[in-house]
Amino acid sequence: MKKTNLASKVATLTLTAIISVTGQQVAVANTDPAPDAPKTASPELIAKINQTGGADMGQGLERIIANGSPKSDSAITEAAQTPESSLPDLFRIQSEPMLTTQAATWRPPGIQGLDVSSHQGNVNWQGQWDMGAKFAYVKATESTSYKNPNFGQQYAGSYNVGMVRGAYHFAIPSVSSAQVQADYFINNGGGWSADGRTLPPLLDIEYNPYPELGNTCYNMSAAQMVTWVKDFSNRVKVRTGRVPAIYTTTDWWSRCTGNSAAFAENPLHIASYNTVGAGTLPASWKYYSIWQYSSQGPFAGDSNQWNGTAAGLTAFARNGTAPAPKPVVATATAPSSNPMAKTYTIPAKTGVRYTVNGTVKAAGTYAGSGTVSIKASALPGYTLSGAASWTFTFQNTPLIANGDMIAIDANGALWNYGTKAVAGRKLLAPSGWAPAKEVFVTDWNSDGVQDVIAQWNSGNMSFYKGNTNGSFASGKVIGTGWGSYTVSITKWKKADKYPSIVARDTTGTLWNYTNLYGTGIQPRVKIGTGWNGLDFNAIDWDKDGNVDLLAKNSSGSVLLYRTDGTGKFKSESRKVIGGGWGSYRMQSAVNYNGAGSQGILATGADGQLFYYGTGAGVWQSRISEGFGWTPMKISG
Repeated sequence: MKKTNLASKVATLTLTAIISVTGQQVAVANTDPAPDAPKTASPELIAKINQTGGADMGQGLERIIANGSPKSDSAITEAAQTPESSLPDLFRIQSEPMLTTQAATWRPPGIQGLDVSSHQGNVNWQGQWDMGAKFAYVKATESTSYKNPNFGQQYAGSYNVGMVRGAYHFAIPSVSSAQVQADYFINNGGGWSADGRTLPPLLDIEYNPYPELGNTCYNMSAAQMVTWVKDFSNRVKVRTGRVPAIYTTTDWWSRCTGNSAAFAENPLHIASYNTVGAGTLPASWKYYSIWQYSSQGPFAGDSNQWNGTAAGLTAFARNGTAPAPKPVVATATAPSSNPMAKTYTIPAKTGVRYTVNGTVKAAGTYAGSGTVSIKASALPGYTLSGAASWTFTFQNTPLIANGDMIAIDANGALWNYGTKAVAGRKLLAPSGWAPAKEVFVTDWNSDGVQDVIAQWNSGNMSFYKGNTNGSFASGKVIGTGWGSYTVSITKWKKADKYPSIVARDTTGTLWNYTNLYGTGIQPRVKIGTGWNGLDFNAIDWDKDGNVDLLAKNSSGSVLLYRTDGTGKFKSESRKVIGGGWGSYRMQSAVNYNGAGSQGILATGADGQLFYYGTGAGVWQSRISEGFGWTPMKISG
């Protein structure tokens, strides 16, 4: 395929990868003016075609992806200046950088091939064969005035290394009759024989690359185009004994032939650059014979896949009956949702098309709102296995309420288990939380909406602001160097407006880090020493309105450290308020069992979770919350 410059390559690769995730042909809005009469090729245009090597298979689709226009030269420059807002939505999606490499190396399963023109020069056919290519199409002619100067080397070279090969003609339907172009093609390499090594002649009928010749459809009506293609096909059959295959895109066929269904006899060579599948086919065909899936490798020129077996390819070349390809089983990968970010993600899966609320969606991450219904269906040539529909609901109220317990599972997903009165759980984030050491639910900025504070193993402390619309802001790092600290979050002083952090360092010193107006952390204040070996949780044990610390020592006893409401511990002996807690992991649970409730959530060595409520200085009967909690990191 002819390449214009490096920027064009990058743009093409990036957006080709975007189209890859749908397996759909993308219809670009036709902004051409109403067609005039078909135009003939001027001597100047003929000279340009001969000098530049003309067009080649897929040139229009590649330019649409890169520039939003199928036309070449000056028309591409004009298209490149088109405001981004005027292009279809899909072309404005930002892709991941890795997709560029993927587009150049990925290949679908099955028998591989390529197509070339003079833009590839003398091809190293042995190298292509060694890479796995077993068939090839070679450009022979264009219109009635251009012959590929490299045709001999390319056509014979592919044959000599063992490939099945054939010739193609790039049609310019407005400049001559179909019969004239068919004869020109056949007389200059476009023949066929039933030797099992020659593919049927191929008609490349697609986007007009030359602005001198009018609009995308060469200023021809759908009826005129269908007649032209039918005449070409009939002439090739008369001359060679075989109807030609047709190379096109679903988009061009729809707009320029009115999606004609009159060509089922002709094999289909479909162009659809992606890593998913050939996509929706034009109305004439139930399945494709060859899929051109990439213009950027892995093979020279364009890369193709034969839709069938090696025996089927040989039968196809001989004009025998190649059995219709058996559908390939494709299992739809489940989409995922991230309620905290209010997004959902459509995966890229070969052979699978995803629709969201009835609209086809490319692979990627999208903003979620309300109810999102996602359905999977099989692309042509595939049959679907497994689940095919999913529903996500994005609420427009805060995701976490006061008193809710959140927890991280073994896979790093973050869940909201609600309060004692709530059954079940709701997903907050599908992944990414495994490296967290602790998570805390608190109204960090005192705006009435619960937030999340995460202490990461890396040492970062992050603040995730909860929003009233049911989303969370991206994490903001409010401190570093916290990896070795034991932490609890509470309103340390009775008069505090904002929660703050109580933390023990590796020396056993206890510190209070004051919240800086809900945005960060102020310099710390020492509040105790000798806390080595003590794990602690903050609740108001005696219901006097002041926070207390319940400290578990190495023997499993729980000691009570009461405060006076000013940030100081009361000068009194430390009362033992419990024993036998050595094997339990303890987290504070404020408002978990109703507004104003205080207690401890404790996970035993057997994975059973208990809620221990407290009264005014006494324990209440514990309540089991079930088993299986060993791998869970529960919010404190």
